[in-house]
Amino acid sequence: MKKQITILLALFLLIAVSCNKDNNDPKDPDPQECIKESLTKTIVGKWKVENKNATVEFKSDKTYTDASKVLHECEAGKWDVYNNDKDFELECNGNYILVFAVDSFTCDTVAISLDEDFTLIREK
Repeated sequence: MKKQITILLALFLLIAVSCNKDNNDPKDPDPQECIKESLTKTIVGKWKVENKNATVEFKSDKTYTDASKVLHECEAGKWDVYNNDKDFELECNGNYILVFAVDSFTCDTVAISLDEDFTLIREK
């Protein structure tokens, strides 16, 4: 009986140590964490337009909402990225298109320009 208890305690200790090691493994990346692969992936989300008191949302289905009409003449439309992340296009009413030059982007900022320079800052 003593031998069986010793074996059970050893097994319990082995399981406890194994479970503890699993908890110390590195965590998977947060799905909300930005990975700067491309502007197409980075731009999805809500952005404050610096110095304009406005927010623009770019959705993963390549549509956008801009209630203040700060970037275009429409409150909503489509967006796309071209030319290796150097051109950012907003479409309004299916045919009125503006193409912004992308000066730079990070996970939290996008600097674009047309007639005027804009900096988009990710809302958190």
